[in-house]
Amino acid sequence: MASLNLRGSVTNFNSGSATTITVDKPTGVVENDIMFAVISTGVAYTNSTPSGWTLLGQANSGFFYQLFYKVAGASEGANYTWTVASGQKVKATIIAYQAGQFRHISPIDVTSNTNYITNDTTNRAATMTVAAANSPLVFFGIVQDSSSIRTQTKPSVPNSSWVEDYDDGDTTAGSFLEICSLIWTG
Repeated sequence: MASLNLRGSVTNFNSGSATTITVDKPTGVVENDIMFAVISTGVAYTNSTPSGWTLLGQANSGFFYQLFYKVAGASEGANYTWTVASGQKVKATIIAYQAGQFRHISPIDVTSNTNYITNDTTNRAATMTVAAANSPLVFFGIVQDSSSIRTQTKPSVPNSSWVEDYDDGDTTAGSFLEICSLIWTG
């Protein structure tokens, strides 16, 4: 099993009270790279999304979480801006993977938008049927906590080959995010 190739560094926006979310484009992004944006807000979903971003899923567990993706065009701006209603806690993260690991047209086959809310220590995603061998899988696990720093452990299912691409958060924003990837060989 292999992991996906990251493009540049992961970029973030964290705030204890914001209505405008501006996140820099990861360095080195080129045409056909795929970018994912995870937005965690305190009291409402985003109410405007930058051009070209597609919503993959959202969940409400007291905090509001959204996952977007975008295939990079020939000329991308330096950053992307979302807006939200009223000043609220916000964590926004963009990660980019190099072109060629996802299909350029319709890069997402299937998603699991699992709203798993408990007080235990496990992030979960529902079972998915992957369409083809050598497909990229990406896991986004997010937890909320404004009182202490949280780190997460990479998934162990379907096997232990996941690579942790990002694991960070902010108590001011109240959210901690883990992003892991692997190439599923079948």
